[in-house]
Amino acid sequence: MAKLAKANDAKLQGLMCEARCQPAAEGLVGPISLPGSLVTPPFGKVGIFIGLGVDRLKGLVNRSTGCVLAETVEEAHTFGKRLTGLMFRRAIPERYAMHLKPCRSIHTFFMRFPIDVLYLDAGRHIVAMQENLGTGKIGKSVRGAESVVELPAGQIRESGTRVGQVLHFG
Repeated sequence: MAKLAKANDAKLQGLMCEARCQPAAEGLVGPISLPGSLVTPPFGKVGIFIGLGVDRLKGLVNRSTGCVLAETVEEAHTFGKRLTGLMFRRAIPERYAMHLKPCRSIHTFFMRFPIDVLYLDAGRHIVAMQENLGTGKIGKSVRGAESVVELPAGQIRESGTRVGQVLHFG
């Protein structure tokens, strides 16, 4: 009976994925345009208006469901990039994510919009989540988290993402 329930949950999750998010395509997606506060110089870097370079990846896929959580991922893997993160930006684009590593906790000081937060372990399993974290807040500190993904508010609910699922950066 438990196996049947699990199978039905998996089918339902797949239907939810089809209805709510874009399924992953082979090779994910290519470069997309970013908001006016970001410019794309050569060598695959994104220059933020304050002059910091942030590495850009192609996308972020929930490997457990096949849903594309973001078409563009910015890496913030140095102290300065993690410190600045999404601060002072006017908005967070749809289908966008910022990956902070190493990171166990975040804050939303000097941010103008709420975000969804995924806490990942070394194997990129989701070990904790926070939905709709408002501005001027401190996120939880998650033991066992190695990195954090910041997404537009509502992306977790829309995609049906759950703790225990595995993410793939492409």
